[in-house]
Amino acid sequence: MFGALWNRAKCATLGHDFDVWAYVSSGGCTQVRYCKRNREHLEKRTEHVWGAWEFLKPQNCEQVRTCARDHATESQTVHAWGQWGYVAKDSCNQERKCSRCPAIESREAHENLGPAQYKTPGLCDVIAQCTRCERWIQQGTQHERYEWVYDNPQMCLGKERCMRCGHTRNPGFKHRPYIWKRRRADRCEMDEICPHCGMENPNHTYFIFRQMEHDVLPNGRCRRCGEKVR
Repeated sequence: MFGALWNRAKCATLGHDFDVWAYVSSGGCTQVRYCKRNREHLEKRTEHVWGAWEFLKPQNCEQVRTCARDHATESQTVHAWGQWGYVAKDSCNQERKCSRCPAIESREAHENLGPAQYKTPGLCDVIAQCTRCERWIQQGTQHERYEWVYDNPQMCLGKERCMRCGHTRNPGFKHRPYIWKRRRADRCEMDEICPHCGMENPNHTYFIFRQMEHDVLPNGRCRRCGEKVR
């Protein structure tokens, strides 16, 4: 009893110590392996012994392979495609045929595009004209120029905005260059803050980064805070 509990505890902390995989039956493909310490724990998997792929018929592209153990089968379709060719002289539709079966694939391929240009004056959608079929093809979105804009005149929260279409991205804070400013008029302790929103520099919030601005009298004391400076 104690040995079984000890083995389970070892498996829980160190992981199982599995034996080698073994087939369950001579004519099946199911394999199991047991933990050497805890025989109640086992894992299962299916491991087929596949033969070579073979075509079913001379004019058919379907292939089949058979497992040598349990005779299970798998099928796939493998075409012998030729080269792509245009359907018409002034069309961008292309076709290719399989040399083994009657299968045909088609696609639209615009390979000769002219220079890209904006579709609408106030938007960033880009189009280009195909020199073969003379159709205008959508080329995606190309934003012209991003500039930072603030959401509130008194805050540093904002985002980048495209100056052409108004699309926005990367919202967050963008502070002005930090400056040193006294906490109170009667104190000499200074903090590094943003002049726009008044937020402290998050990297200099500890007292070791703060500065002091004393107005020293001839007797060595500060006129503002009264602290003995020298």
